[in-house]
Amino acid sequence: MALRHVLAHRLGCRPGEVPVVHDPRSGAPRPVRGRAGAVTAGSGLDPTAVPSPELGGASPVRFSVSRTAGVVALVTAQRPVGVDVERLQSEVEADVLLDLLHPADRQRLARLRGRRRAAAVTRTWVRVEALVKGWETGLSRDPAGIHIGAAARADYGRGWSVSDVRTAPRENARLAVAWRTDPAPQG
Repeated sequence: MALRHVLAHRLGCRPGEVPVVHDPRSGAPRPVRGRAGAVTAGSGLDPTAVPSPELGGASPVRFSVSRTAGVVALVTAQRPVGVDVERLQSEVEADVLLDLLHPADRQRLARLRGRRRAAAVTRTWVRVEALVKGWETGLSRDPAGIHIGAAARADYGRGWSVSDVRTAPRENARLAVAWRTDPAPQG
């Protein structure tokens, strides 16, 4: 429900008019363009749709949502974006996730012990998930092929950045956002 309210605010329409359509292969949410009425429920985006005057002809609104017990993260942008939030993993859960990560990240994180390792593994995992959501591949892309590193904000690959987002200590959660960056100026 919150998703439709946020998108309605961005689109200048009522929440009930916001279609939330997902790609049938990847499960990634499709962007919403201009007035929500310009989107057909059966086919996703209508290529002949005209953006609403309220958006000034802006590009489609893209969004990403993640939730965990008691915490919801929602990001909207006019560029591809991904978000993930997870409660701090237990030491056992962290060990399972550690095996799924890139070898360089596994080596770095394996040096840590106890709750410090669980927190660092959770932080790395949410960054991986934010990236694959932004790329619209989900976990069909092998997490072991995505080297995250230790920096709180980093450029990844061509044209992508990923960053930690601070959460309240009482949330006991880790949150990350990934987004397509602007292309470098030519010349």
